[in-house]
Amino acid sequence: MATHATLGNEFGFFVRWLDILDDMGDGGAAVSIDANDQILAEAEAMFDSDATAKSLLADIIGRINLQYAEIQRMKANVMAAFNNWAFQRLAPDISSTASDLRGLLGDWAYQMRKDSKYVKSNGVTVGAATAGPRNTSSYQICITADSPWNDNNENMQTEDLSIICRQDAPTDGATQYKEMFDVQGSITGTTEGIYATMIPGVDSDFSNRLQNAATASADDASIPFVNFTVADTPNDWTLTAGVAGTTILEQTTDYVFGTTCLKFYGDGTVAHEITQDANTFYGASATDQAVTPNEKYIIGSWIKTDATAGVWDMRMTGTGYTPVATEYVADDFSSTPPSSWTLAKAYVRMPKSIPTDLGVRIKMTTILPNGKYALMDGSFFARMRYVAEKGVYIAIIPGGTGAIAGTDPDYWTLSLTNSAAGAMQSFMTLRTNPRGAERIRVRPNLQIYLPHDATASSEYSETKCV
Repeated sequence: MATHATLGNEFGFFVRWLDILDDMGDGGAAVSIDANDQILAEAEAMFDSDATAKSLLADIIGRINLQYAEIQRMKANVMAAFNNWAFQRLAPDISSTASDLRGLLGDWAYQMRKDSKYVKSNGVTVGAATAGPRNTSSYQICITADSPWNDNNENMQTEDLSIICRQDAPTDGATQYKEMFDVQGSITGTTEGIYATMIPGVDSDFSNRLQNAATASADDASIPFVNFTVADTPNDWTLTAGVAGTTILEQTTDYVFGTTCLKFYGDGTVAHEITQDANTFYGASATDQAVTPNEKYIIGSWIKTDATAGVWDMRMTGTGYTPVATEYVADDFSSTPPSSWTLAKAYVRMPKSIPTDLGVRIKMTTILPNGKYALMDGSFFARMRYVAEKGVYIAIIPGGTGAIAGTDPDYWTLSLTNSAAGAMQSFMTLRTNPRGAERIRVRPNLQIYLPHDATASSEYSETKCV
Protein backbone atom coordinates (compact mmCIF):
# COMPACT_ATOMS: atom_id res chain seq x y z
CA MET A 1 0.00 0.00 0.00
CA ALA A 2 1.38 3.40 -1.00
CA THR A 3 1.62 6.31 1.41
CA HIS A 4 0.63 9.93 0.87
CA ALA A 5 4.33 10.63 0.30
CA THR A 6 4.44 8.11 -2.56
CA LEU A 7 1.18 9.40 -4.03
CA GLY A 8 2.49 12.95 -3.80
CA ASN A 9 5.75 12.03 -5.51
CA GLU A 10 4.05 10.19 -8.34
CA PHE A 11 1.30 12.79 -8.80
CA GLY A 12 3.97 15.49 -8.89
CA PHE A 13 5.63 13.64 -11.78
CA PHE A 14 2.46 13.88 -13.91
CA VAL A 15 2.03 17.55 -13.02
CA ARG A 16 5.61 18.29 -14.09
CA TRP A 17 5.25 16.23 -17.27
CA LEU A 18 2.20 18.24 -18.36
CA ASP A 19 3.84 21.54 -17.40
CA ILE A 20 6.85 20.72 -19.59
CA LEU A 21 4.56 20.26 -22.57
CA ASP A 22 2.71 23.45 -21.69
CA ASP A 23 5.99 25.33 -21.67
CA MET A 24 7.03 23.84 -25.00
CA GLY A 25 3.81 25.05 -26.57
CA ASP A 26 3.22 28.34 -24.78
CA GLY A 27 6.28 29.33 -22.80
CA GLY A 28 6.21 30.44 -19.21
CA ALA A 29 8.26 31.86 -16.39
CA ALA A 30 11.92 30.82 -16.41
CA VAL A 31 11.45 28.56 -19.46
CA SER A 32 14.84 27.68 -20.94
CA ILE A 33 13.47 27.01 -24.43
CA ASP A 34 11.50 29.29 -26.72
CA ALA A 35 7.79 28.63 -26.80
CA ASN A 36 6.09 27.45 -29.97
CA ASP A 37 4.45 30.88 -30.23
CA GLN A 38 7.87 32.54 -30.18
CA ILE A 39 9.05 30.39 -33.08
CA LEU A 40 5.93 31.31 -35.02
CA ALA A 41 6.40 35.03 -34.35
CA GLU A 42 10.03 34.84 -35.48
CA ALA A 43 9.04 33.01 -38.67
CA GLU A 44 6.40 35.60 -39.53
CA ALA A 45 8.93 38.40 -39.02
CA MET A 46 11.82 36.68 -40.79
CA PHE A 47 10.11 35.37 -43.91
CA ASP A 48 8.77 38.71 -45.07
CA SER A 49 11.75 40.28 -46.77
CA ASP A 50 11.16 39.28 -50.39
CA ALA A 51 8.89 37.24 -52.66
CA THR A 52 10.79 33.99 -52.09
CA ALA A 53 10.65 34.38 -48.33
CA LYS A 54 6.95 35.12 -48.45
CA SER A 55 6.30 32.06 -50.61
CA LEU A 56 7.96 29.89 -47.95
CA LEU A 57 6.05 31.39 -45.04
CA ALA A 58 2.77 29.48 -45.48
CA ASP A 59 4.57 26.11 -45.48
CA ILE A 60 6.62 27.07 -42.42
CA ILE A 61 3.56 28.26 -40.50
CA GLY A 62 1.73 25.06 -41.39
CA ARG A 63 4.55 22.92 -40.04
CA ILE A 64 4.83 24.97 -36.84
CA ASN A 65 1.11 24.45 -36.35
CA LEU A 66 1.58 20.72 -36.87
CA GLN A 67 4.23 20.83 -34.17
CA TYR A 68 1.77 22.57 -31.85
CA ALA A 69 -0.88 19.95 -32.62
CA GLU A 70 1.66 17.24 -31.81
CA ILE A 71 2.30 18.87 -28.42
CA GLN A 72 -1.45 18.70 -27.71
CA ARG A 73 -1.46 15.01 -28.68
CA MET A 74 1.45 14.46 -26.29
CA LYS A 75 -0.63 16.10 -23.53
CA ALA A 76 -3.38 13.59 -24.22
CA ASN A 77 -0.80 10.85 -23.68
CA VAL A 78 0.05 12.36 -20.30
CA MET A 79 -3.59 12.23 -19.27
CA ALA A 80 -3.94 8.65 -20.50
CA ALA A 81 -0.95 7.68 -18.36
CA PHE A 82 -2.41 9.62 -15.41
CA ASN A 83 -5.72 7.81 -15.83
CA ASN A 84 -3.94 4.43 -15.69
CA TRP A 85 -2.02 5.54 -12.60
CA ALA A 86 -5.24 6.69 -10.92
CA PHE A 87 -6.99 3.34 -11.30
CA GLN A 88 -3.97 1.06 -10.80
CA ARG A 89 -2.18 2.91 -7.99
CA LEU A 90 -4.55 5.44 -6.42
CA ALA A 91 -7.83 3.47 -6.40
CA PRO A 92 -6.58 0.40 -4.50
CA ASP A 93 -4.55 2.57 -2.13
CA ILE A 94 -7.58 4.55 -0.96
CA SER A 95 -10.03 1.63 -1.37
CA SER A 96 -12.08 3.47 -3.96
CA THR A 97 -14.63 1.57 -6.03
CA ALA A 98 -15.39 4.53 -8.32
CA SER A 99 -15.77 3.59 -11.98
CA ASP A 100 -15.03 7.05 -13.40
CA LEU A 101 -12.00 9.29 -12.98
CA ARG A 102 -13.78 12.25 -11.37
CA GLY A 103 -15.43 9.95 -8.85
CA LEU A 104 -12.07 8.41 -8.00
CA LEU A 105 -10.44 11.82 -7.61
CA GLY A 106 -13.34 12.85 -5.37
CA ASP A 107 -12.61 9.83 -3.18
CA TRP A 108 -8.96 10.89 -3.08
CA ALA A 109 -9.96 14.41 -2.00
CA TYR A 110 -12.12 12.87 0.76
CA GLN A 111 -9.23 10.70 1.97
CA MET A 112 -6.84 13.65 1.97
CA ARG A 113 -9.35 15.75 3.91
CA LYS A 114 -9.82 12.90 6.38
CA ASP A 115 -6.04 12.60 6.86
CA SER A 116 -5.51 16.39 7.01
CA LYS A 117 -3.32 16.45 3.91
CA TYR A 118 -3.27 19.47 1.63
CA VAL A 119 -1.91 20.70 -1.67
CA LYS A 120 -0.90 24.34 -2.08
CA SER A 121 -3.85 26.65 -2.65
CA ASN A 122 -4.27 28.33 -6.00
CA GLY A 123 -5.90 31.41 -4.53
CA VAL A 124 -9.23 32.68 -5.90
CA THR A 125 -10.87 36.09 -5.76
CA VAL A 126 -14.22 37.60 -6.75
CA GLY A 127 -14.31 41.11 -8.18
CA ALA A 128 -17.03 43.66 -7.46
CA ALA A 129 -20.11 43.57 -9.70
CA THR A 130 -20.58 46.54 -12.02
CA ALA A 131 -24.09 47.43 -13.13
CA GLY A 132 -24.82 47.95 -16.81
CA PRO A 133 -24.99 51.63 -17.81
CA ARG A 134 -28.70 51.46 -18.71
CA ASN A 135 -29.86 49.38 -15.73
CA THR A 136 -33.07 50.63 -14.17
CA SER A 137 -33.00 48.51 -11.00
CA SER A 138 -30.87 48.87 -7.87
CA TYR A 139 -30.49 45.11 -7.38
CA GLN A 140 -27.28 43.90 -5.78
CA ILE A 141 -25.23 40.90 -6.97
CA CYS A 142 -23.72 39.10 -3.97
CA ILE A 143 -21.12 36.41 -4.74
CA THR A 144 -18.70 34.58 -2.50
CA ALA A 145 -15.87 32.22 -3.48
CA ASP A 146 -17.04 29.45 -1.23
CA SER A 147 -17.79 25.75 -1.43
CA PRO A 148 -20.07 23.31 0.40
CA TRP A 149 -16.96 22.31 2.40
CA ASN A 150 -16.65 25.90 3.69
CA ASP A 151 -13.35 26.64 1.96
CA ASN A 152 -12.44 28.64 -1.12
CA ASN A 153 -13.71 26.82 -4.19
CA GLU A 154 -10.62 26.41 -6.34
CA ASN A 155 -12.66 25.11 -9.26
CA MET A 156 -13.24 28.80 -9.98
CA GLN A 157 -11.70 29.82 -13.29
CA THR A 158 -10.17 33.13 -14.31
CA GLU A 159 -13.12 34.39 -16.32
CA ASP A 160 -15.63 37.18 -16.74
CA LEU A 161 -19.22 36.72 -15.57
CA SER A 162 -22.33 38.48 -16.82
CA ILE A 163 -25.53 38.27 -14.75
CA ILE A 164 -28.46 39.05 -17.07
CA CYS A 165 -32.16 39.46 -16.26
CA ARG A 166 -34.11 36.99 -18.43
CA GLN A 167 -37.64 37.14 -16.98
CA ASP A 168 -39.20 40.20 -15.39
CA ALA A 169 -42.57 41.27 -14.01
CA PRO A 170 -43.70 43.75 -16.72
CA THR A 171 -43.08 41.58 -19.79
CA ASP A 172 -42.79 37.95 -18.64
CA GLY A 173 -45.16 37.75 -15.70
CA ALA A 174 -42.44 36.94 -13.18
CA THR A 175 -43.17 37.99 -9.60
CA GLN A 176 -41.55 41.33 -8.83
CA TYR A 177 -38.44 40.93 -6.67
CA LYS A 178 -38.18 37.28 -7.81
CA GLU A 179 -37.09 37.85 -11.40
CA MET A 180 -35.06 35.18 -13.20
CA PHE A 181 -31.44 35.67 -14.24
CA ASP A 182 -28.80 33.84 -16.28
CA VAL A 183 -25.14 33.79 -15.29
CA GLN A 184 -22.83 33.65 -18.31
CA GLY A 185 -19.16 32.72 -17.90
CA SER A 186 -16.52 33.31 -20.56
CA ILE A 187 -15.14 29.81 -19.90
CA THR A 188 -17.85 27.91 -18.03
CA GLY A 189 -20.80 28.84 -20.22
CA THR A 190 -24.32 29.76 -19.08
CA THR A 191 -26.13 28.79 -15.88
CA GLU A 192 -29.86 29.42 -16.22
CA GLY A 193 -32.72 29.84 -13.79
CA ILE A 194 -31.25 31.87 -10.92
CA TYR A 195 -33.86 33.95 -9.13
CA ALA A 196 -33.68 37.12 -7.11
CA THR A 197 -34.60 36.26 -3.53
CA MET A 198 -34.92 37.67 -0.03
CA ILE A 199 -36.26 34.67 1.89
CA PRO A 200 -34.76 31.45 3.27
CA GLY A 201 -37.12 28.78 1.93
CA VAL A 202 -37.51 29.98 -1.67
CA ASP A 203 -33.91 30.43 -2.68
CA SER A 204 -32.47 31.25 -6.10
CA ASP A 205 -32.63 27.63 -7.24
CA PHE A 206 -35.29 27.07 -9.92
CA SER A 207 -36.29 23.59 -8.69
CA ASN A 208 -36.66 24.81 -5.12
CA ARG A 209 -38.78 27.71 -6.32
CA LEU A 210 -41.18 25.32 -8.06
CA GLN A 211 -41.55 23.24 -4.92
CA ASN A 212 -42.48 26.36 -2.98
CA ALA A 213 -44.60 28.11 -5.62
CA ALA A 214 -47.52 28.72 -3.27
CA THR A 215 -45.27 30.34 -0.70
CA ALA A 216 -43.40 32.33 -3.33
CA SER A 217 -46.53 33.98 -4.68
CA ALA A 218 -47.63 35.13 -1.23
CA ASP A 219 -44.42 36.48 0.21
CA ASP A 220 -44.22 39.98 -1.27
CA ALA A 221 -46.88 41.33 1.09
CA SER A 222 -44.64 40.36 4.01
CA ILE A 223 -41.44 42.12 2.89
CA PRO A 224 -39.99 43.85 5.94
CA PHE A 225 -41.02 46.58 6.52
CA VAL A 226 -43.99 47.05 4.22
CA ASN A 227 -46.87 46.24 6.57
CA PHE A 228 -47.75 47.67 9.98
CA THR A 229 -51.14 46.20 10.98
CA VAL A 230 -50.52 47.52 14.48
CA ALA A 231 -49.37 51.14 14.46
CA ASP A 232 -45.56 51.49 14.45
CA THR A 233 -45.11 47.74 14.93
CA PRO A 234 -43.77 45.89 11.86
CA ASN A 235 -45.66 42.72 11.02
CA ASP A 236 -43.99 39.43 12.06
CA TRP A 237 -41.43 41.16 14.33
CA THR A 238 -41.23 41.28 18.12
CA LEU A 239 -40.18 44.58 19.70
CA THR A 240 -37.65 43.54 22.33
CA ALA A 241 -36.23 46.94 23.21
CA GLY A 242 -37.83 50.25 22.27
CA VAL A 243 -41.37 51.60 22.35
CA ALA A 244 -43.73 51.60 19.36
CA GLY A 245 -44.71 55.15 18.50
CA THR A 246 -41.79 56.69 20.41
CA THR A 247 -38.45 55.10 19.54
CA ILE A 248 -39.71 52.54 17.01
CA LEU A 249 -41.75 54.06 14.20
CA GLU A 250 -43.36 53.44 10.83
CA GLN A 251 -41.61 55.73 8.35
CA THR A 252 -43.77 56.86 5.41
CA THR A 253 -41.64 59.47 3.65
CA ASP A 254 -38.38 57.64 2.87
CA TYR A 255 -38.30 53.95 1.95
CA VAL A 256 -37.09 51.32 -0.55
CA PHE A 257 -40.10 48.98 -0.88
CA GLY A 258 -43.81 49.70 -0.82
CA THR A 259 -44.66 52.97 0.94
CA THR A 260 -43.11 52.44 4.37
CA CYS A 261 -40.00 51.32 6.21
CA LEU A 262 -38.92 50.94 9.85
CA LYS A 263 -37.34 53.73 11.85
CA PHE A 264 -35.29 53.46 15.02
CA TYR A 265 -35.38 56.89 16.68
CA GLY A 266 -32.65 57.60 19.19
CA ASP A 267 -33.22 59.04 22.67
CA GLY A 268 -29.68 58.43 23.88
CA THR A 269 -30.70 55.58 26.22
CA VAL A 270 -32.57 52.85 24.29
CA ALA A 271 -30.63 50.02 22.63
CA HIS A 272 -33.28 49.30 19.99
CA GLU A 273 -33.91 45.61 19.30
CA ILE A 274 -36.40 43.59 17.24
CA THR A 275 -36.48 39.84 16.58
CA GLN A 276 -38.19 37.28 14.38
CA ASP A 277 -38.27 33.47 14.15
CA ALA A 278 -35.89 32.49 11.35
CA ASN A 279 -37.94 29.47 10.36
CA THR A 280 -41.03 31.61 9.73
CA PHE A 281 -39.25 34.59 8.20
CA TYR A 282 -41.58 36.57 5.89
CA GLY A 283 -44.60 34.96 7.52
CA ALA A 284 -44.35 31.53 5.84
CA SER A 285 -44.58 28.26 7.75
CA ALA A 286 -41.58 26.43 9.13
CA THR A 287 -42.42 23.50 6.84
CA ASP A 288 -42.09 25.74 3.78
CA GLN A 289 -38.99 27.54 4.94
CA ALA A 290 -37.03 25.23 7.20
CA VAL A 291 -33.43 26.41 7.45
CA THR A 292 -30.94 23.93 5.99
CA PRO A 293 -27.94 22.80 8.11
CA ASN A 294 -24.45 23.52 6.72
CA GLU A 295 -25.90 25.61 3.89
CA LYS A 296 -24.78 29.10 2.88
CA TYR A 297 -27.13 32.01 3.56
CA ILE A 298 -26.96 35.77 3.23
CA ILE A 299 -28.36 38.13 5.85
CA GLY A 300 -28.76 41.88 5.71
CA SER A 301 -30.90 44.91 4.98
CA TRP A 302 -31.13 48.21 3.17
CA ILE A 303 -30.22 50.83 5.78
CA LYS A 304 -29.86 54.62 6.05
CA THR A 305 -29.00 56.99 8.92
CA ASP A 306 -28.35 60.61 9.83
CA ALA A 307 -26.25 59.57 12.82
CA THR A 308 -22.47 59.62 13.18
CA ALA A 309 -22.53 57.30 16.19
CA GLY A 310 -24.14 53.95 16.94
CA VAL A 311 -23.69 50.41 15.64
CA TRP A 312 -26.52 48.76 13.69
CA ASP A 313 -26.25 44.98 14.12
CA MET A 314 -28.15 42.17 12.33
CA ARG A 315 -27.42 38.53 13.04
CA MET A 316 -28.75 35.03 13.59
CA THR A 317 -29.33 33.98 17.19
CA GLY A 318 -30.18 30.72 18.89
CA THR A 319 -29.38 28.50 21.85
CA GLY A 320 -25.84 27.20 21.51
CA TYR A 321 -25.18 29.22 18.36
CA THR A 322 -22.76 32.15 18.08
CA PRO A 323 -21.91 33.54 14.64
CA VAL A 324 -18.27 34.29 13.89
CA ALA A 325 -17.29 37.90 13.25
CA THR A 326 -17.71 37.65 9.47
CA GLU A 327 -21.20 36.12 9.71
CA TYR A 328 -23.18 39.10 10.95
CA VAL A 329 -23.63 42.73 9.97
CA ALA A 330 -22.22 45.37 12.31
CA ASP A 331 -22.44 48.76 10.63
CA ASP A 332 -20.55 51.35 12.68
CA PHE A 333 -22.10 54.75 12.02
CA SER A 334 -19.08 56.51 13.52
CA SER A 335 -16.91 55.13 10.73
CA THR A 336 -18.84 55.14 7.45
CA PRO A 337 -22.45 56.12 8.12
CA PRO A 338 -24.80 55.17 5.26
CA SER A 339 -26.35 58.58 4.60
CA SER A 340 -28.22 57.17 1.57
CA TRP A 341 -29.88 53.78 1.19
CA THR A 342 -27.11 51.18 1.32
CA LEU A 343 -27.15 47.39 1.31
CA ALA A 344 -25.54 45.96 4.45
CA LYS A 345 -24.92 42.20 4.29
CA ALA A 346 -23.01 39.24 5.65
CA TYR A 347 -22.59 35.64 4.50
CA VAL A 348 -23.55 32.94 7.00
CA ARG A 349 -22.78 29.21 7.04
CA MET A 350 -25.58 27.55 8.97
CA PRO A 351 -24.43 25.25 11.81
CA LYS A 352 -24.63 21.49 11.54
CA SER A 353 -27.32 21.46 14.20
CA ILE A 354 -29.96 24.17 13.75
CA PRO A 355 -31.23 25.58 17.08
CA THR A 356 -34.97 25.13 17.49
CA ASP A 357 -35.16 28.80 18.52
CA LEU A 358 -33.07 30.11 15.60
CA GLY A 359 -33.96 33.75 15.12
CA VAL A 360 -33.09 36.93 13.26
CA ARG A 361 -32.16 39.88 15.46
CA ILE A 362 -31.71 43.55 14.57
CA LYS A 363 -30.24 45.65 17.37
CA MET A 364 -28.38 48.87 18.03
CA THR A 365 -25.46 47.36 19.90
CA THR A 366 -24.13 50.89 20.36
CA ILE A 367 -26.95 53.29 21.23
CA LEU A 368 -28.22 55.90 18.76
CA PRO A 369 -27.66 59.50 19.90
CA ASN A 370 -30.65 61.54 20.95
CA GLY A 371 -32.64 62.86 17.97
CA LYS A 372 -30.87 60.66 15.39
CA TYR A 373 -32.43 57.85 13.38
CA ALA A 374 -31.63 54.59 11.61
CA LEU A 375 -33.93 53.48 8.79
CA MET A 376 -34.18 49.90 7.51
CA ASP A 377 -36.16 48.28 4.73
CA GLY A 378 -36.32 44.95 2.96
CA SER A 379 -34.32 43.10 5.61
CA PHE A 380 -33.51 39.68 4.21
CA PHE A 381 -32.37 36.23 5.24
CA ALA A 382 -31.92 34.11 2.11
CA ARG A 383 -30.35 30.83 1.09
CA MET A 384 -27.71 31.36 -1.58
CA ARG A 385 -27.49 29.36 -4.80
CA TYR A 386 -24.39 27.20 -5.17
CA VAL A 387 -23.24 27.36 -8.80
CA ALA A 388 -20.74 24.51 -8.92
CA GLU A 389 -19.52 25.13 -12.47
CA LYS A 390 -18.62 28.73 -11.57
CA GLY A 391 -17.15 27.84 -8.17
CA VAL A 392 -19.29 30.39 -6.29
CA TYR A 393 -22.37 30.96 -4.19
CA ILE A 394 -24.63 33.70 -5.52
CA ALA A 395 -27.60 35.71 -4.27
CA ILE A 396 -29.38 38.45 -6.20
CA ILE A 397 -30.88 40.86 -3.69
CA PRO A 398 -33.71 43.14 -4.88
CA GLY A 399 -33.85 46.90 -4.56
CA GLY A 400 -36.92 49.09 -4.76
CA THR A 401 -37.27 49.03 -8.56
CA GLY A 402 -37.76 45.67 -10.25
CA ALA A 403 -35.23 44.30 -12.74
CA ILE A 404 -35.99 44.49 -16.47
CA ALA A 405 -35.49 41.75 -19.09
CA GLY A 406 -36.36 42.02 -22.79
CA THR A 407 -34.17 43.32 -25.61
CA ASP A 408 -32.22 45.70 -23.38
CA PRO A 409 -32.06 43.79 -20.10
CA ASP A 410 -30.53 44.84 -16.82
CA TYR A 411 -27.17 43.16 -16.40
CA TRP A 412 -24.07 43.17 -14.21
CA THR A 413 -20.49 42.13 -14.93
CA LEU A 414 -17.67 40.99 -12.68
CA SER A 415 -14.40 39.10 -12.89
CA LEU A 416 -13.31 35.89 -11.19
CA THR A 417 -9.61 35.17 -10.73
CA ASN A 418 -7.76 31.92 -10.12
CA SER A 419 -4.11 32.75 -9.53
CA ALA A 420 -3.00 29.14 -10.25
CA ALA A 421 -0.37 29.45 -7.52
CA GLY A 422 -0.39 25.70 -6.79
CA ALA A 423 0.86 23.41 -9.56
CA MET A 424 -0.90 20.29 -8.24
CA GLN A 425 -4.16 22.13 -7.70
CA SER A 426 -3.94 23.77 -11.14
CA PHE A 427 -3.57 20.33 -12.73
CA MET A 428 -6.87 19.35 -11.11
CA THR A 429 -8.91 22.52 -11.55
CA LEU A 430 -7.96 24.60 -14.58
CA ARG A 431 -10.02 24.22 -17.73
CA THR A 432 -9.37 24.86 -21.40
CA ASN A 433 -10.71 28.23 -22.47
CA PRO A 434 -12.98 27.46 -25.46
CA ARG A 435 -12.99 31.14 -26.45
CA GLY A 436 -9.26 31.69 -26.21
CA ALA A 437 -6.80 32.21 -29.02
CA GLU A 438 -5.75 29.22 -31.11
CA ARG A 439 -2.61 28.62 -29.06
CA ILE A 440 -4.08 28.06 -25.61
CA ARG A 441 -3.06 25.71 -22.88
CA VAL A 442 -5.19 22.61 -23.25
CA ARG A 443 -6.09 21.55 -19.70
CA PRO A 444 -7.15 18.19 -18.26
CA ASN A 445 -10.62 19.64 -17.43
CA LEU A 446 -10.99 17.42 -14.37
CA GLN A 447 -13.10 20.09 -12.62
CA ILE A 448 -12.42 18.87 -9.11
CA TYR A 449 -10.15 20.27 -6.44
CA LEU A 450 -8.11 18.75 -3.65
CA PRO A 451 -8.04 19.93 -0.02
CA HIS A 452 -5.74 22.92 0.07
CA ASP A 453 -3.90 25.35 2.30
CA ALA A 454 -1.53 28.27 1.85
CA THR A 455 1.25 25.85 2.80
CA ALA A 456 1.02 22.36 1.35
CA SER A 457 1.59 19.23 3.42
CA SER A 458 5.12 17.90 2.98
CA GLU A 459 3.77 14.85 1.12
CA TYR A 460 2.27 17.14 -1.53
CA SER A 461 4.93 19.83 -1.63
CA GLU A 462 5.31 21.91 -4.77
CA THR A 463 8.94 20.77 -4.93
CA LYS A 464 7.63 17.44 -6.25
CA CYS A 465 6.48 19.21 -9.44
CA VAL A 466 9.78 20.87 -10.44
